[in-house]
Amino acid sequence: MRYLSDKEKKHIIREWEITKIRSPHTGDNCPPGRGGIDAEIVFHCDEINAIPGVCTLQSCAGHINKDGSITNGGLWLKLTENMMMLFHEYAYELYTHKGIYDSITIRLQDYGDELVDICFYPQRLGEAMKYLKLLLLQLAGQNN
Repeated sequence: MRYLSDKEKKHIIREWEITKIRSPHTGDNCPPGRGGIDAEIVFHCDEINAIPGVCTLQSCAGHINKDGSITNGGLWLKLTENMMMLFHEYAYELYTHKGIYDSITIRLQDYGDELVDICFYPQRLGEAMKYLKLLLLQLAGQNN
C-alpha cells in the first residue's frame, strides 16, 4: 500500500513495541545495520509515532565511529496520503535548518510504498528531531 493506513500503523506500532522489549537498547556502540536499538532515538520515534498520520519504519541515531568517521542518522517515515501531500509542500522548511539535515528524500519502494527518508548529522540529533516533530505536528493540524 502506497500510503499509511490506520490498520497498518497499528500493526507497525505493535511490532515496534515488541522490538523495544526484545532488542538491546544500545548507545554509540551499536554497530550500524545490526538490529539493535539506538537508545538516543527511541523517545523521538515514540513521539513521532504518536502524531496522527505518521509512522516510523526505520531509525538510526547516527554514530561517530572509532576511526573518527561519521555515519549519519536516518529515519524512514510512512505517511497517510494527505500527510504525504502536505509533506511534499513543506519539506523544504526542514532543509532550511542548515547543518542539521544531510538529505530529505521521497523514496518509491519496489513493493509500492512511498516513504520519507531523512538523513541528519548525528551531532545534531536533538535539533533534527525537534524540527521534524514541529513540522509533522503542524501538518497534522492542517490535516484535520
